[in-house]
Amino acid sequence: MEIQLTAKHLKITEAIRNYVHEKMERSQRYFDHIVWGQTILFIEKRAHNCEMLIHAPGQTFRALAV
Repeated sequence: MEIQLTAKHLKITEAIRNYVHEKMERSQRYFDHIVWGQTILFIEKRAHNCEMLIHAPGQTFRALAV
């Protein structure tokens, strides 16, 4: 699975990168044949947000954590 990590107004450290990869790889337990995943980390005012997209054949899943 290819994982794309993007950050806006935030510096991506190695610890953040490892944490995101670990969480995205856990999704393979629940979905077969995941093509790729995308994670967007961003800060709006004082809130830290994360949006994750998982693309599988015929399905796209989106989760937003505020």
